[in-house]
Amino acid sequence: KDDPNYMLEKDGVEFYLAKDHGFCWGVERSINLAYSAVETFPDAQLHITNELIHNPMVNDKLHTKNVNFIEKDENNSKDFSQIDEGDIVMLPAFGATLDEMKELDSKNVKIVDTTCPWVAKVWNTVHTHQVRGLTSVIHGKYAHEETMATKSMCETYICVKDVKEAEYVANFILSADEDDEEATAEFMAKFSKACSSHFNPH
Repeated sequence: KDDPNYMLEKDGVEFYLAKDHGFCWGVERSINLAYSAVETFPDAQLHITNELIHNPMVNDKLHTKNVNFIEKDENNSKDFSQIDEGDIVMLPAFGATLDEMKELDSKNVKIVDTTCPWVAKVWNTVHTHQVRGLTSVIHGKYAHEETMATKSMCETYICVKDVKEAEYVANFILSADEDDEEATAEFMAKFSKACSSHFNPH
């Protein structure tokens, strides 16, 4: 990893690693849109509501181009007071929450939406669930930017981060006794930050 030639030797075998592994189409699109925005609006104040992607080199490059990154506080909230009318605001590849988009819309700013279309496709799916009165099960860490954006598009949801949690939820739904208040309370405590306030596991 620290070798400038990206070579790893183990047990007499040399492994040559690629310096860059490349990006998926959605991330490439997001990067291109962000860099284009910087070139298109050279005299404007540019902000981005989060890291563009989870890649330090890409984010550092935007920092050097004087893009202001809106930081999150300890409650995962963002302070948009530094954004003024007419500023350019980029939404990252992960997207933004519905409340964030509404607040930005009220500020009359120009939006450069670099959200990955595959992320937006998930939003369309959870919206369909909502219209049909269904609960969305979201795979992801509940505090991750993409998950937060997705759950903001839902009315009823629960987030599971891995197979273990998915199995726990499925087993509870299939076998738990609705009258077992203690088991239900334990379940709700376990997912208290990962589900909507009115989520019902029964």
